Amino acid sequence: MDIIAALRPSCGWMGSPEVKRALAGDRNPLRAAVDGRHFECAKALVDAQYDPRAMARDLRSPLTAAMELGGHELLLKADLKLRSQQEGIVGELSHLVTRKQEGASREAAKPWEVLAKSMFQASFKERADIYVLALEHCPTRARRRLLDYASCASIWQASLAQDLPELARKLAVWIGLSETKIARRILLNVRLEDYVDVLSGALSRSEEDERWFITSRVLVRLGAQARGVVHGSPPLFYLLELAESKNGFKELSDALLSQLGVAIDQWEQPTALRGEEAAECPICLEPLWNATPSAFVISDVNNGHEESRVTCAHFFCFDCAVAQYIQQSGKGQNEYFCPICRNPAGEVLPVPDIGLNPRLWYRFIGGHLDQNTLIQAIEALLPLDTEQLRVVMEKHLWAAWSGGSDTVSESKFFSPGGVLEWIRGHQHELQAARERGSAPSLDEAESWFRHWDGAQRGHLLRGEALRGLCEVAAVSTLDVERVEKLKHGIRAIWGEHTRSMPLERFLADRVAQKFAAVAKQLECSPKPIKDDPFGF
Repeated sequence: MDIIAALRPSCGWMGSPEVKRALAGDRNPLRAAVDGRHFECAKALVDAQYDPRAMARDLRSPLTAAMELGGHELLLKADLKLRSQQEGIVGELSHLVTRKQEGASREAAKPWEVLAKSMFQASFKERADIYVLALEHCPTRARRRLLDYASCASIWQASLAQDLPELARKLAVWIGLSETKIARRILLNVRLEDYVDVLSGALSRSEEDERWFITSRVLVRLGAQARGVVHGSPPLFYLLELAESKNGFKELSDALLSQLGVAIDQWEQPTALRGEEAAECPICLEPLWNATPSAFVISDVNNGHEESRVTCAHFFCFDCAVAQYIQQSGKGQNEYFCPICRNPAGEVLPVPDIGLNPRLWYRFIGGHLDQNTLIQAIEALLPLDTEQLRVVMEKHLWAAWSGGSDTVSESKFFSPGGVLEWIRGHQHELQAARERGSAPSLDEAESWFRHWDGAQRGHLLRGEALRGLCEVAAVSTLDVERVEKLKHGIRAIWGEHTRSMPLERFLADRVAQKFAAVAKQLECSPKPIKDDPFGF
């Protein structure tokens, strides 16, 4: 068949460079020519500005389909905007794919690892189709080398730009099978250009396209976080509203809620709290946060449903609140009141579980939260110093949480980095601390390292080191200045190890002793740390 014959519509394509895909087989004209092995025709179409990288639903672009068929060399004669090094890698990848299809033995694994290293060095940015071909054919060990930040960003971006939920789903599964828990979080939450992250992009399409709904569910189950905006709303808030009228979305919102605050970067947002600083029940003076905090409430009817909300910002342990309620009932009164401010109330109720039903919690606390009410509500949930929280909120948190308003709206409450995530992050850390138990002394360097190496992979993240030093120095994350001093000391020690430090280096460089010096310096001197104060 000559070139003109190959370009007939009966071959499965539509004749316009602007049309990326044909109606038949989800193929564009260039892909149809490649599938028919009309490689001279394909070269002409590339010269006519057809996109050789547009993937169909089988996750093959015209270029990668040609590589599997052994016809890539003719396409390379066209201008594919590849550097010479990249063209060489395309040729080597095509050779390895062909050998595999011919039944090459498992002994051919080493060339794949060499290829993975070459692809990493050559930086195939915006070449998602080539990454996908390599990932599908390579052995597991080489796949781990290929799954880096750049390759995942390229593939996530392509899945959204080309409307390929199948591609996003496949990459999520590859990451889930090939990486550690920490690495999964990093690769699933890569920052993108058009969307903040792949999950936000997937959620924005999930209501109209079931394929993206399924993809969103896979992403959430594997630990992806949504940090962007979905149809003008915070992702979790959008899902919770959608769950009230759409089947299937409650499961998705519950899964996303359960993970909220789990993957917080402990270096950027440390969540260390000291239990001995907890606020107390104003009646029995016992710690409030772990004693089922309760409040006096009034009830309103909202959209035909009765809702209870606090009558004031005073919270009590459950036993004292019930005792007060019974005492007031014995006086034959029809109305009740807060024993602190005497605001009228209808009954006593425990504060809803913010981790299970954050919308109910928000409305129970009163909705449109002012700063004072929010401070007292938070101290009823977490073991922290109220005055420190007040200072930190005024200096650092309130502007971001409220968006410059006098109150925190429900949408702002659910925003990434907002009140709900801050509270849940600290609650997750409290649970993790209980599971970890007490840390060994820094004198036991290897034991201390392994205690804070959460993934047990022999590498300590900076955030893990900071969390450990906060415990050594008895520093709460509300003490922002002291936390910054600890971070300064860690930076001085960390040197070139920007993200993590291996155990061997930790022991050889006597890092535990240096950490002890940082903690000691913090105890002895409240003054601001000068440049390089530790002499490392």
